[in-house]
Amino acid sequence: TCIPSATNPAACPHTSGKAVDVWGTQDGKQCAKDSVCQQEVIKAMRAQGFCVLSGGSKPELWHFEKPKVSSSCN
Repeated sequence: TCIPSATNPAACPHTSGKAVDVWGTQDGKQCAKDSVCQQEVIKAMRAQGFCVLSGGSKPELWHFEKPKVSSSCN
């Protein structure tokens, strides 16, 4: 969840239905954010038209948006 900026719900990807958080799993364990396993999730999500929040000072390699809302999503 997040608090919409300027009270605009469209500025908050999760609460406006434009974002999902997705982690890969391997051998019954969650993939590390910078692992080959999570990179495969990113590749699959991008193939479906999602961007991944990878820019900025705190990348969230599990956060995907469609359509893009966050400026650091690519």
